[in-house]
Amino acid sequence: MKPDEINKLRGLVYVFIGLFSAAIAAAVYFGLTFTPIQAVLAGLIGFIFALFFLQRKYQQRDIMRIERAIEDLSRLLSTDAKAGKNLSRRLNELVDQEPAQRLETLEADISVLGTVVRQLAESLAEMEERQRSEYSVSTYD
Repeated sequence: MKPDEINKLRGLVYVFIGLFSAAIAAAVYFGLTFTPIQAVLAGLIGFIFALFFLQRKYQQRDIMRIERAIEDLSRLLSTDAKAGKNLSRRLNELVDQEPAQRLETLEADISVLGTVVRQLAESLAEMEERQRSEYSVSTYD
């Protein structure tokens, strides 16, 4: 729910609590023949108790929401710690390797990249040559 909708619902709950308090005051005044001041006081006491229990319910719900959020964060932190541990292990494995072995791997990767770049350059040269030939043919027509 949107915060605006929640505020509207809370306002409606407070209106019902007010009506409940007025009903208590009326019932005490007419049913138990209390004085008007005693009836209003009984209504106020009912209003205060209802607000107290409502706020207690809101507080418990917020506490449960915070506990769930903390559990989610602890799970995420655990996952992050595992990923960090895995990354550290892999980094240590790379450091433990011989420098020559690492260089051989890098040389092989660079060789592959060089081949790809050479093929790309040849393809671009062919495309440029085709465009030049098409342009020269179209200008003479």
